[in-house]
Amino acid sequence: SKIRAKLADSVRDMAALRPGFAPHLVVVQVGNRDDSSVYVRMKGLAAQKAGITFTHQQLDESATNAELLSTVERLNRDMNVHGILVQLPLPAGLDERAITEAIDPRKDVDGFHSMNIGQLAKRDHEPMFEPCTPKGVMSLLAESGIALSGKRAVVIGRSNIVGMPISQMLQAADATVTVCHSKTKNLEEIVSTADVIVAAVGSPELIKGSWIKPGAVVIDVGTNAVP
Repeated sequence: SKIRAKLADSVRDMAALRPGFAPHLVVVQVGNRDDSSVYVRMKGLAAQKAGITFTHQQLDESATNAELLSTVERLNRDMNVHGILVQLPLPAGLDERAITEAIDPRKDVDGFHSMNIGQLAKRDHEPMFEPCTPKGVMSLLAESGIALSGKRAVVIGRSNIVGMPISQMLQAADATVTVCHSKTKNLEEIVSTADVIVAAVGSPELIKGSWIKPGAVVIDVGTNAVP
C-alpha cells in the first residue's frame, strides 16, 4: 500500500507538470488461461488505484507469432502508450523470446528485454525497468529495515523472471550471493549458512524449517498448490 500510494503521488505530480498527461499501460493477453486472467485483473485494479490508464488487449488463443508481433509493434509506435506487458506464459507455438525482445525497452515494464536484463547485470546498472517480483522483494527487504551489505544471501531458483534478476539485485546491494537450483548438491548445508533466503521455485516444502538458522530472513515468491 505504501508503494502504491507513492506511485499515485508520482502520477499526480507528473499530471501537474504536464496537464493532460496520463501514463498508459497496455497488457496483451493471448488466450484465456484462468490464472493469467486473474493476474491481468489484478494489474488493472492496481493501475486504477495508482491513477494509471489501463488497457487489456486480448487476442484469440489461435493468434500467430506474426499477429502478436504486429500488436506489439503497433503499441511500440503509439505515443499514448507508455508501458507494454505481454502476459506470460504464452500458448504453445508462440515464440516468447521473440515477443519479449520485440517490445521497446523504454516500454518494457516487465524488464524482460535483453537490454534491460543486460543493464541489470552491470555493476552500475541503470535498466529502464526492473522485473517486478525481484524489485518487490528488494522493496520488502528495504521496508523491513533489513541491511544487506555483507550478508550471505541464498537464492533458490534461477529463472529469468525471478531467480537470476533477484540474485543480481542482491549482489548490487553488496550481499554475498549463492544461487541454488535443481542440480545443486548439499542444499541444506548451503541454506543453513544464509542470512537471507529467497525461494523462487515451484516445489512446495523444498526448504525445511530445520535448515534455517535463527534470525534468518526468508522470502518465498514461489506459487504452489498444496493439498
